[in-house]
Amino acid sequence: MLCALGVFIVVFAITRYVSLASIVAAFVIPVFCLVLMPDRSPIFVGGVIFISLLVIAKHHANIARLMQGTESRFGKKKSANPTDNHGNKQVRA
Repeated sequence: MLCALGVFIVVFAITRYVSLASIVAAFVIPVFCLVLMPDRSPIFVGGVIFISLLVIAKHHANIARLMQGTESRFGKKKSANPTDNHGNKQVRA
């Protein structure tokens, strides 16, 4: 839906987080379908909700990084000293 794409673009433009924009867009798709589609079958509604929940569930690692403040923003250069998920410097072999 174009409405969800609009939400994605707005969230991404404000935050520069692709993952957050994807999660918010996946969350609002069922809402837009319920509001904007008067003739909808229960199977369609269930399918849209299921797919949206699946997209959000697949972003569980991104959600954890967003909550920890360690998710990288789009366009931000990676640090010269990469670290693992625990803040330890990685040594390249």
